[in-house]
Parts: sequence; structure tokens; C-alpha cells
Amino acid sequence: MTLSARVIAMLLVVILPLSSEIVGTAHAQPTLKGPMDGILVFDPADPGFATFTGGGHLTLMGKVAMVAEMRFVPGAAPGTLHGTGVAAIIAANGDVLTAKILWLVDAQGMGKLEFRWPGVIMFRDGTVVASTGRFVTLPFAGLRGTSASTGTGGKTRIVMTGEIVDPDPLD
Repeated sequence: MTLSARVIAMLLVVILPLSSEIVGTAHAQPTLKGPMDGILVFDPADPGFATFTGGGHLTLMGKVAMVAEMRFVPGAAPGTLHGTGVAAIIAANGDVLTAKILWLVDAQGMGKLEFRWPGVIMFRDGTVVASTGRFVTLPFAGLRGTSASTGTGGKTRIVMTGEIVDPDPLD
């Protein structure tokens, strides 16, 4: 079993037993928002490559775990980074939402993220993950959020603002 597959399997074992509060909305269009905390670790053997593992609570999903891989390159301004990558967000009931990510980080460590839902992603080691359950089809193309590097050891907080992106302007 590949590393990504083991991490996803481990996260499923940890979060499946947890109770989940699935939040419905009174709006015609659903919202997806909430904080996610985790650790962003850069690979010393592959400069620019990083993994993010964390969790939090998102509306529509309840308690979640997230595994992401990112490739960062220097941005246009000194000290900034431009990252692209993929993520699997796993809800407490086991449903998986896959995402492609664009992550822009300024010189102070504050970031802006854009997520879109491709349905299927592939991690660097070749592990393929597909959206499942209620996330196979979504009524919106993606969302935007923010991130802030906090503390030491690469701890990163991602706050998804829930700004619905429809139609998909991320291309």
C-alpha cells in the first residue's frame, strides 16, 4: 500500500467512529466553511514539495480530515509562494471530497486558497482518489478561503470562507 493510501486509510479508521454534525442550510445554495488546522511539512529531498495533514469541522461535512500535496514555486514578489496541488477531504461518515488547490502565500505567511472539485485526483505516489457519497456531484464549482501560518513547526490554519465559486472562474 502506498504512503498516501495508508494515510487515507488511517484517517478513515480514526474519523469514521466519530459522531458527525452535518449542517444543512436554509439557502438554495449550500455553504461550505469552517476552520481546518494542520501541519504543512516541506520535503527536504524535494524542495518546493510539501504535504499538509490536518482536520477540522466544515459545514455540510461535520468533522473532517484532510490530506494534501502541494508544489510551491517562488511567486512574482520576493518572499511569496505560488502553490498548486491536490487534496482529499474525508468526512466523519467516510464520504470523500477531492480537490485541486491553488495556494498563494504572501511574504508574511498569509495565504489565499482556491479549491475546485475535479471528482478524481492523483497523489504523487500514483494513488488515485475519487469523490464519494454526496460529493460525487456538487451544485457549485469550488470555493475560496484563507490561510495563516501560526506557531512553530509549520503549523498552518486554513479558514475556508465558504465563498461559493460558480461558474468555475479558477481556470
